[in-house]
Amino acid sequence: MLNALEVFTTVIVGLMVGVEFSVAFVMNRIFNALPEDSGQLARAHGGRMLGALMPFWYIGSLVLSAVWAVAGWDRSGAGLVVIAAALLIVSRARQRIRTLNGVQSELLEPAEPSAPPRSVGQAAGRTA
Repeated sequence: MLNALEVFTTVIVGLMVGVEFSVAFVMNRIFNALPEDSGQLARAHGGRMLGALMPFWYIGSLVLSAVWAVAGWDRSGAGLVVIAAALLIVSRARQRIRTLNGVQSELLEPAEPSAPPRSVGQAAGRTA
């Protein structure tokens, strides 16, 4: 049973890390190549989608890691699972701090007048 838990946890955490790397190194290049403000709209949409999913994914990964560490505490490698879970917590806390710092700097900077937001269909040249 512990083997199944180890495999399941590794797959779930691995998929999450893969999504994070994909967003950081692949999707941003694609979004930067989009015309006009389509890249910004794509980032906003992706942020909403992943923003709804990632908290559950992080918490689920931490719970699975904790269960793995407790269930396999008498085996070698349990310490590595604890270290991996701690690194996951640190990375998430670092991301959260960077996000909050960005929000704070946006709040402190004077707002510039901008055009009203457009929908994804309008950015692609389609009209409603």
